[in-house]
Amino acid sequence: MISGDIENVQNGNGVLVDYGYSQEFHWEIGDIITLDINGTTHEATVSGIVSDVPLDSSNGEWIIVCSENTFTALTGITDYKIIEVQASTDISGQIRNLITPDMKLLDMRQHNEEVRTGYFAMAVFVYGFLIVIALVALINIINTVNASVSSRINHYGVMRAVGMSGKQIQKVIRAEAAAYAITGSIAGAVSGLFLHRFFFEMLITSNWGQEWEPPLLVLAVVISAAILTTFIAVIAPSRKIKKTSIVNVVNAG
Repeated sequence: MISGDIENVQNGNGVLVDYGYSQEFHWEIGDIITLDINGTTHEATVSGIVSDVPLDSSNGEWIIVCSENTFTALTGITDYKIIEVQASTDISGQIRNLITPDMKLLDMRQHNEEVRTGYFAMAVFVYGFLIVIALVALINIINTVNASVSSRINHYGVMRAVGMSGKQIQKVIRAEAAAYAITGSIAGAVSGLFLHRFFFEMLITSNWGQEWEPPLLVLAVVISAAILTTFIAVIAPSRKIKKTSIVNVVNAG
């Protein structure tokens, strides 16, 4: 349900329409739809908009969802029923033994299995690709911190020569790493959220109407991983500087 109230539909005071139809015909909650059924004009009120209707149509037909009483009032048909069954085990054989010639059984298990298989295959590809990107990014953070410390190792040697202790040098290196981590996290979060919203609205909202929500949990995990990796990368070069003599550190650059 994207918008509206399903209780009005259940009470027979309106119908549900697909998001695609609402976008195509600019339908909104409260709009009146005029239906021509067997030469008779009927009016139905749009009470809700759903992302998708799990029924197939052909030849450009519309599908609207209504209560049983509304269906009977619109069509005059009283002997048409739809029973949807979701089961954890295969009971199709039992159901086939119960149906009569005037009933029709639609078995959607194979279709649903194909959909699930396709979804999992795509999920493995996408998340696997994201994991590779994340690993490359974390390795790049470590290399950047090490390169920054190595390029300025003689400066740290001068700091030690004028009286700074090893712990103070570590604090200086951590402060520089924190600057990298904070500025990188802010820039990455802003640009990442912008791209995430852009692709989400282009691929999801435009087709099913689902509104974009910022992925705060994923964002928090990514930022935490980047900051943690940054400070872990500081440990090795800091220990190296502490163990190296002041003369060697000054002459290292």
